[in-house]
Amino acid sequence: MSVSGENNQNENNESTEDKNAAAQANLDKLARPQGKGSKKKARENSSEVVVERNINTVVENKNTYIALVVIALIAVAAFVGIRSARSSSIESFDEAVENFRITTLKSFNDGGAPAEQLSKKASDLLVEHGTKDFTGAFALEVSQTLVNKGEDQANLDLLNVIGSSISSYPNAIGFFLRYSKVNSLEDTGKFQEAITELEGLAGQELLLDKVYFDLGRLYKKVGNGEKSRASFQWVIENHPDSDHAEYSRALL
Repeated sequence: MSVSGENNQNENNESTEDKNAAAQANLDKLARPQGKGSKKKARENSSEVVVERNINTVVENKNTYIALVVIALIAVAAFVGIRSARSSSIESFDEAVENFRITTLKSFNDGGAPAEQLSKKASDLLVEHGTKDFTGAFALEVSQTLVNKGEDQANLDLLNVIGSSISSYPNAIGFFLRYSKVNSLEDTGKFQEAITELEGLAGQELLLDKVYFDLGRLYKKVGNGEKSRASFQWVIENHPDSDHAEYSRALL
């Protein structure tokens, strides 16, 4: 190859390398936030994405949150029941529940008995034995089983049958039975009914940051912006360090 040809080849290589370097520099410039304002904006955008994902997770897993507390309540109720005097009514109920678990509940969990059957037999048991501490734990167990399987209508059927008795259960048990109803009402699109239940729960002094956050979400769903903002603001002012306060700020 001649000297002039080699020079031309070198020039072409250098030109290509220069273009590649310039292109890479432009890509780096686009990918990297420029200046303090851009860096701050990037951090804000990142934080917003994280908060939004957390809110979605909380909403999607709202039943799981309640389930953990319900499990603890059932365990406590069972422990208290074991240590308390065994009256004939408790023993009769325990026998009926045990039979229910090894027949209807097992069949339901195995995919046999339909949710409607589970709900009906459980509600019949509860009506028969009345509103007592030990029956409330069973109601919570069945309600949570239905919710975990996505059987919201069957859960509502159960809770509607014992509805007048729910408020007579011990404070925490009644509260979580009503919250189970709230979740099923929301999941079946009955937003206004869910709001009515939550407004009642707001006076019980339990998990108020969650209650008002959920009220804010549901008010927003039905287009009541004023009450939605007021609910979120209540969470921020009264529970500023809670996760629900962070989520409320993001939704304001």
